[in-house]
Amino acid sequence: MDQKSLMRYVDSLMQDTIDQHSPGAAVVVYVDREPVLIQGYGAANLEYEMPIQGRTVFDSGSLAKQFTAYAVSLLIERNMLSLGEDIRTYLPEFPESSGKITVGHLLYHTSGLQEWGDILQIAGWRFGDEITMDDVRALIPRMNSRNFAPGEQFEYVNTGYTLLAEIISRIAGEPFHQWMDRNVFGSIGMKHSFFNDDLYKVVPGMAYSYRLADRGTYAKCRDYLRVAGSSSLYTTIEDLGQWLGHLLDGGSVVERMAVPGQLADGSVTNYAFGLFLGQHNKVQVLEHGGKYAGYRSALSFIPEKRIGVALLSNLESLKEWDIVRGIIEFLLNDSEEEQVAAQSGQPLRSVQHVPDQEISGHYLICEGHVAVIGIEDGQVFWKITGGPKFELVPHFQDNFIDQDGDPVVFYRNGDNRIDSMTLIWCGEEKRVQKIVPVSDGVEAYAGVYYNSGLNVAYRMIVREKELYAEHMKHGSMELFHYQRDHFSGEHYWFRSVQFVRENDQVIGCIVSSAIQAKNIYFTRIDRSILL
Repeated sequence: MDQKSLMRYVDSLMQDTIDQHSPGAAVVVYVDREPVLIQGYGAANLEYEMPIQGRTVFDSGSLAKQFTAYAVSLLIERNMLSLGEDIRTYLPEFPESSGKITVGHLLYHTSGLQEWGDILQIAGWRFGDEITMDDVRALIPRMNSRNFAPGEQFEYVNTGYTLLAEIISRIAGEPFHQWMDRNVFGSIGMKHSFFNDDLYKVVPGMAYSYRLADRGTYAKCRDYLRVAGSSSLYTTIEDLGQWLGHLLDGGSVVERMAVPGQLADGSVTNYAFGLFLGQHNKVQVLEHGGKYAGYRSALSFIPEKRIGVALLSNLESLKEWDIVRGIIEFLLNDSEEEQVAAQSGQPLRSVQHVPDQEISGHYLICEGHVAVIGIEDGQVFWKITGGPKFELVPHFQDNFIDQDGDPVVFYRNGDNRIDSMTLIWCGEEKRVQKIVPVSDGVEAYAGVYYNSGLNVAYRMIVREKELYAEHMKHGSMELFHYQRDHFSGEHYWFRSVQFVRENDQVIGCIVSSAIQAKNIYFTRIDRSILL
């Protein structure tokens, strides 16, 4: 392989978003039995303009999961753990009401457990508040609800891998991070990698993380998360080169990591031991990424071709997967010219036409998720209630392309009125109906609602015929009334509010986050109880 061509190509991927005065990234490319490129771009610290280098330390976010999964595979190899074991063997405090949950359920994201991050926010934590393993441990006995029966479906949550770290710690009889230092990082030669459980630890060579602010400036992102297993892995791009080499060398512990999960109905998922499974030209690809605060990470490797790429970044807006997958494509193609040609295509866009105002309105995707379509200055925009706004690029009549390149198509009824649309939702095409939001009757929902397990209350109040949920730390959150008793929230962790009635009187509400924490029941109470 021509290393100069590879370097030119990687440079071309970086130059549009990174310079020496901006946050940046570090990249490693592994081919056969050695890293052929280790390169840093941009600054690790904008205050002092320290450059990103091979030993710059990043928070890798959910990239941590594959290391926790590797530890599970290692314990299986040593006959110290089994995927079929009930987690209460090691976590007896876990509530019986959740049903039998096995180690395998945690590993494969099929446990049905709720996302601890969403639960903590519903309980009053704000994004940026300190979150430690002690906080999650305290939450475990209170997790009486579940999203679905164990083994019924796949749903990615951090909770399973946080509990796996706790199980490993209890088997080992020592803190998780210490066991990982000796049994994983030390044995592989990852000299600068560790699970960070200390909010105030001084980390030499650490990259700070940033987001884009106004007028081309940057703002710091706060990193106050220290929850091992699912996240909080601090590592360098040099160490990830060591890790890629270890993965590509194989062996029984590594090979087990490519075994996919299986649901109760016998169907197979695309998730293995902390790695997503995919295909590229009929060749298996294993990969995973991570994000927290302004940190971004991505790792992808193809065992059959003995190639791998990893990236660590401190820039929130960096498109890490475009870069990593672009490099993988480059390595698989025969020449630089082929790669340049493959990258030269432009997004399909039709001649301009005036969009029909008929497409404007609200479309119910699923409980708590409403798509809002609007037209501004001749351009079509859309968003999910509470989410950011994106342009829909016109393709041809009633057909558009969204921000991910997926089609959005509007449909007309017999009266030539648009009544539905199709979009890609959770990886699948879904047809959704246009709805007319409810505009009155919100007074019936006013009151105080309390969850005893989380010891948290929300006050529902009415302002100018709109309903708001109020909390001391979260402030006032507007709720969008789209059907009787059904509301959509402006925050992903408070996305769906469904009120419950008895004899036509509102007695409580069920709160769910966007995806990962469902069916949290709040009882309507007399406000004087909390005074």
